[in-house]
Amino acid sequence: RQEWAAEAAAAKRDLATARQEARAAEEKAAKELQDQAAALRDMAARHQTDIDDVRRTTARGQAAAEDGIQTLAERHRELTEDYQHHRSATEEGFRAHADRAHESDEAHQRHWAAAEAQLRDLADRAKHQSAEQQRVAVEGEEGRRQL
Repeated sequence: RQEWAAEAAAAKRDLATARQEARAAEEKAAKELQDQAAALRDMAARHQTDIDDVRRTTARGQAAAEDGIQTLAERHRELTEDYQHHRSATEEGFRAHADRAHESDEAHQRHWAAAEAQLRDLADRAKHQSAEQQRVAVEGEEGRRQL
């Protein structure tokens, strides 16, 4: 009987020790999960910041493209008005202006071609930024879903 009582006391001690070890392991696991959750929240915040940055950059690029288009349209109108004015001049004045208009037209064509190339470049960059924004948004959404 004493032997059983001693074994029972030893079993109780072993059980208490096992419970303490299990509690410590559970607390450690909970701490690790909290740390991982905090890291994921930080990552999600960084992704959101990246998304916001891409959106702002895209908006600036689109605004610049629109400003460029408006400037080019105004310049084109101005050149067209100049051309009409020269055309209505006297025959002698017309010939003199026609020579200058020809030179101006060549410069205009070069300017227009360069401006169109810039617009294409801006459009390409805006498309790239939009695609990048989509990619970052998808990654951000995936990060949020993982949280």
